[in-house]
Amino acid sequence: MILSVDHVAVAVRRIEERVGFWETLGLARGREVQLPGEGARILFLPAGNSRVELLEPMGPGGPVKKFLERRGEGIHHLCLRVDSVERTVLALEKAGFPAVGPIRKGADRTAVAFLDPHHTGGVLVELAEGKEHG
Repeated sequence: MILSVDHVAVAVRRIEERVGFWETLGLARGREVQLPGEGARILFLPAGNSRVELLEPMGPGGPVKKFLERRGEGIHHLCLRVDSVERTVLALEKAGFPAVGPIRKGADRTAVAFLDPHHTGGVLVELAEGKEHG
C-alpha cells in the first residue's frame, strides 16, 4: 500500500518568514502552488525522495487558517504516497480508520484523501496516489 513518505506539511503564518530556516538546512525552493479552494498557498521544498511543504493561509477562512488559530505554527499533516488512494481508503475504513471528506485532487493534481486524526492518534494523515518524487 505505502510507497513512501511524500511530504511533511508545516503550517506557517507567512512562508517568507519561515523558509529561511529550511534553506539554511540546504533545502532549495521548489514549486509553489495556490489552492484557493483550500485557502492555502504551498511552497514545496524537495528533500531527497520526499518534501517539506510550507502551508500559508490565503484569506480569512480555510483549514490552514483555522489550524493556525487553534494550534499555532507547526506540523499540519503527514502525507504518505500510496499505489491506490481508493483501495487504501477502503481498507482503512473497513479497519475503523475513516477518511475526512471525499477523495479529491491535491496540489500535484493526483488523488488524495485525509484520514480523521481522531482515529490516528491525533495525526492528520494525507494519502496521495502515484509515483514517488525525487
